[in-house]
Amino acid sequence: MRTFNLVLLTLISITFCHQAQAEKNGTSDPPFEAASVLDELTSHQWTLREIVQTKNDTATNLTLFLLPCEKDNQLSYYENGNYEITEGEARCKSTDDN
Repeated sequence: MRTFNLVLLTLISITFCHQAQAEKNGTSDPPFEAASVLDELTSHQWTLREIVQTKNDTATNLTLFLLPCEKDNQLSYYENGNYEITEGEARCKSTDDN
């Protein structure tokens, strides 16, 4: 369930970022199709920039609760629904594995 939630949140974030960019550029692109979203998600490595939770019209920045060693991790998503977190240079424990 955690994998599904993380992938779903990432897909939603990609969609909103694309829509915001399109509005900024003055273009009105049609909504994404699932295949193009999956391709965008799986063709890059991702780093968390910001985590915001919205509940009852109140936005909470959850990025503040991440440790510096978690902020530089890279996320890779795969078409089979799996994902991999690769530790960045800053490690929470010297024995942390990917």
